[in-house]
Amino acid sequence: MAIPILVTRAERLGLIDHPHDARKIHNHPKPLVGGIGMAFGIVLTLLLFLPGFSTYGFLLATLAIVLMGAADDRFDVHFKVRFLIQAGAVLLLYFCCGTGLTSFGNLLALGEISTGWLALPMTIFCVIGVINAVNMLDGLDGLAGGTSLMAFIAFATLSFIGGNSALLVINLTFIGALIAFLRFNWYPSKLFMGDAGSMMLGFVLAYVSLELTQGPGATISPSAALLVLALPVTDTITVMFRRIQKGHSPFHPDKTHIHHMLMRLGISHPTAVKLIVLTSAVTGGLGVAGTLLGFSDAQLFALFATGFTIYFVASYRLADLYRMYRVLIKKEHQPDRIELELRDAT
Repeated sequence: MAIPILVTRAERLGLIDHPHDARKIHNHPKPLVGGIGMAFGIVLTLLLFLPGFSTYGFLLATLAIVLMGAADDRFDVHFKVRFLIQAGAVLLLYFCCGTGLTSFGNLLALGEISTGWLALPMTIFCVIGVINAVNMLDGLDGLAGGTSLMAFIAFATLSFIGGNSALLVINLTFIGALIAFLRFNWYPSKLFMGDAGSMMLGFVLAYVSLELTQGPGATISPSAALLVLALPVTDTITVMFRRIQKGHSPFHPDKTHIHHMLMRLGISHPTAVKLIVLTSAVTGGLGVAGTLLGFSDAQLFALFATGFTIYFVASYRLADLYRMYRVLIKKEHQPDRIELELRDAT
């Protein structure tokens, strides 16, 4: 109910996305109220079903992220200010909820890797990383929402396996909110979630992964959670590395994310989204299956590392992949416009 009401007030609130940027895919102004609408329903639901001090701390931190995102949608806040507010929200989790990154598990099969006195800075770094990974993925209709939906489904399953009823409720609440939102955001979309939505999703996904994998009651491998979040994490690390390699800031905007590359290959907007969401479902499924089958931290991490390596290498070989595709479908060998553009991009 909140989303349709907010749509009618989007213009007055200044929450409209105008396609003035060359990186924008859409051609017409669209409301940026999906994230605020989801947050409204989620907060009410969790206050009803999960009352308690730790829930209040989690919700307060989440609301800080939502408000920061809404301010960014409205005023285009400097990234340093965004990082400062995000770090403050992580501190709320750390001190009010006891949520922190204390161990990476035995991911190298050489013994457990504990963070020790670096627990707080590592928690801040990793949570902010996931927040911005999901935010950067929000470039096509239904993409961030669909990918996050797959991650929440995987985390809901892992919460059930681990017997964590509170986290199961949180995941199911976000699943319901995302399904409702995607009715408006699937291609062709009527509105966007905005930074308020994408930052909220990244923040809560990071929170859930930490709650499932850290502390004395943890029942899930950190590497299983990493597999669930493999796609946004891999894409963001690869894009930032390439930007630094070219002498740019890692936060310099460009069109080198996975959805941009797929569309450069000639794949349509809706098909690109479906492929990426399917990939997210597969990596999440691997995390769940590996947990059920009793895979070790090292085995789960090896799955992630293999996928990361394939993606990283492929991102530099797009023109060659496109040429191979043309050979397979028996098209001419002569380089065309798309192949030349891919060579320039990589």
